[in-house]
Amino acid sequence: MKVTIVGAGTAGSLAAAYFKTTYPSWDIVQIHNSVKIPIIGVGESLTPLVGALFNKIGLDESKWVKETSSSFKIGNRFEGWSDKDVNVGFSYNKHLDNILNNKHSNLESMVTVSDDKFRLTDIWLDLYLKGKVGSFSESFNEFHTCMENNIAPFSSDGKIISNQDYQHSYHINAEKFAPWIQDNINKKIGVKELIGIIVDVNLDENGIVNVQLDDGRIHTSDYWIDCSGFHRVLINALSSFEKYHHIKTNSATVMPIKYNDKTEMKNYTRTIWNEYGWQFKIGLKERLGTGIIYSDAYFDTSHIEQVLLQKEGPRNLKPPKTIKWTPGKMRQPGCKNVYSIAAASGFIEPMEGNVLAHTVSGIMNSARAIEETSKGKPSKESNNEFNRSTTIFLDDAADFISAHYTLCKKGNNEFWNDMRLIGKTYRHEELLLHKYNHPNNTIKAAYKLLTTYPDFMWLQLAQEFYDLDLSEYSRNTPQHLQDQVLKYIQTKENYCDKKNYHEKNSFPEFMDYYYSKRF
Repeated sequence: MKVTIVGAGTAGSLAAAYFKTTYPSWDIVQIHNSVKIPIIGVGESLTPLVGALFNKIGLDESKWVKETSSSFKIGNRFEGWSDKDVNVGFSYNKHLDNILNNKHSNLESMVTVSDDKFRLTDIWLDLYLKGKVGSFSESFNEFHTCMENNIAPFSSDGKIISNQDYQHSYHINAEKFAPWIQDNINKKIGVKELIGIIVDVNLDENGIVNVQLDDGRIHTSDYWIDCSGFHRVLINALSSFEKYHHIKTNSATVMPIKYNDKTEMKNYTRTIWNEYGWQFKIGLKERLGTGIIYSDAYFDTSHIEQVLLQKEGPRNLKPPKTIKWTPGKMRQPGCKNVYSIAAASGFIEPMEGNVLAHTVSGIMNSARAIEETSKGKPSKESNNEFNRSTTIFLDDAADFISAHYTLCKKGNNEFWNDMRLIGKTYRHEELLLHKYNHPNNTIKAAYKLLTTYPDFMWLQLAQEFYDLDLSEYSRNTPQHLQDQVLKYIQTKENYCDKKNYHEKNSFPEFMDYYYSKRF
């Protein structure tokens, strides 16, 4: 079995590592030319379930984080989107028994939570409506206070201290991460490389027969994984593209900048509202990655570049670069013997760490589709399942990201006014309630790679971001459960005060310690 992966960016390098690690007898080939197609490296924010793939391919956290100058994150902080800043941690809807008995919440217990029983969020909501508790983050985000105070919840041996699985994630250095995977994983496990650029794709009734490289070589393969990003080198020959009309942001002007001082290194992704859309700031070892996300239908790119330079320019390490895309998805991301993943299958915009989550979903789902087909399952059936999962994932992410804009009350220019009109047209206030109770937005659905935004995040968007009327969300939970959960909230341990944190527990100090040690 030969599987060829086109691309060696983050998606391509991870796909090659996953396929060869999972199926060592398969012939895994990568076609790429990273010299002629440079990476625009700023920094990328990840969600915790990406860690499942990292574990599968054998990434040693204490090694790759340091050697790629990446860092940790324990959440996202939304600044200026509403009356107060909002901390979004990885506070999944835990099993009630685990919460009430102070048990560790592992993934196996969390995937059993479903909306056919009373969820932790249901009980919290009734307490909140009675004015007895604060926000969901204050009540259940173990690291809410750590985020408020930029504390590193890690021990001296560099391990996260938490009562829950998948409680932290990463800010990766995009310039260094993919080459590190290539050199330290893929070359060592037998992934083959073809250096070149595809100039022609040859088809028959079963899909792609072969491709021609720029030096004239012809390469054949049984299956193809398109990780070529917005170029969509393979999948464009077999499928068409469909736009997302409720997503207007289509541009990012980005650049790396120096720290003014290390206190700017945060344990969360900064998502900062502005009149153009929003600005991200991601702290890495030696620098910050930053950029403005906007729509070039409303704002001129040269103007945005000047805005970014005026705001951050005195400390920029490189000139600003602009990346453009069309928000949307392939109608058939998997077609015949080709599977497109990451940006090749669809792209929305960078908010909420959705890009790498979508990448992981595509890698795992395409691998499963090829494996099942190789065992006799009809390829059309395997492709239909892959396409269904990919479409559900992308559509859900598009709805979630769009609602951040459409329900925001700030901004009085044409862009923000149009976004609110879209929210009314698409009935986004009602959508949040629908998503909160939808089976495709449970932790189990996230485990099945159908979403990266489980139920609690839709509820938090309604409550903490935009203070919507939550009375319709109530399920009239039993009083005895409310009493038990209230007692837990009032007496729960403050993780910011734990005594077994490393003594240098400010996040910048801890990261300096982490980079200097061997664990």
